Amino acid sequence: LHLQGCNGCGKTAWASVLVRKALILGINSMITNMQNLMTAYYNDHKLPKDVAIVDLLVIDEVGKELQKNSSSAVLLGVIDRRYQDGKKTILISNASPDKLIEMYGATFQSKLHYFRPFYFPEIKKKKNINTLQNNTVQNTGIQQQIIEVDPI
Repeated sequence: LHLQGCNGCGKTAWASVLVRKALILGINSMITNMQNLMTAYYNDHKLPKDVAIVDLLVIDEVGKELQKNSSSAVLLGVIDRRYQDGKKTILISNASPDKLIEMYGATFQSKLHYFRPFYFPEIKKKKNINTLQNNTVQNTGIQQQIIEVDPI
């Protein structure tokens, strides 16, 4: 799976539930993020063994790592190895498939056919402002009147 959506829409929470359920069913599973993979790779010059061993691997924050120029080889290597071994992988990202291809290069496009896309729509949260919150001090220190009109 490739879970894509904006911040706070539930991608990681949903993947965590999947991992928890897999563990209950006896399926060896884990969640990590791209920055942790990159840090492990550059500190130890290899990826953690768990990345290759687990039956279900969830990689969160794909596209947010700091070493984008060198992370392509690491991500592609993980995906290829896990695919060859018949292991399941879930990628979680805010980025669209086109943006991921732009970040990781054209080779990544051929890997995306391994993944079924799943888009999480943006969740718009209604702001509940009561009368005690009519005035607020903004980060600039300037007090400003907040006017909210409830359309309902």
